[in-house]
Amino acid sequence: MIVLEKNQLENLKQIAKGIAAQFGSNCEVVVHELSEQSAYHSIVAIENGHVTGRKVGDGPSHVVLEALREAAAIPQVLPDEPSMFRLSGYGDSAINYLLRVWTTTADYWDAYFDILERVRTSFEARGIEMTYPHLNVHMAPTETS
Repeated sequence: MIVLEKNQLENLKQIAKGIAAQFGSNCEVVVHELSEQSAYHSIVAIENGHVTGRKVGDGPSHVVLEALREAAAIPQVLPDEPSMFRLSGYGDSAINYLLRVWTTTADYWDAYFDILERVRTSFEARGIEMTYPHLNVHMAPTETS
């Protein structure tokens, strides 16, 4: 378990303030400390919390909690094994997350597809939008002679 030292936390708070100042009051910047003890109260600093209504002491975003909740509801997922949900990267107009759970080899594919479908349905019902690469093309009328 990695716990932030006080000076590290202060440095991250200053960085968060700088990012928020750069991008304006509609840009929420959050510093999380993720450990077993802070999993549901991971926010240790936040700028522009009014954007989502979150504050210091709150937990991770609804995306994280919904994905973990939906994965735990799949019967093929082994409940006594630890799940993992992590930010894994940034894509085109997207933030990529990684969800790992344990299942038997025989149940793997059923669990995999059931989790994808349940998470998508749950996100959709709660207004959490799934991003995808897309291109908007606007066609302007042209004059004909």
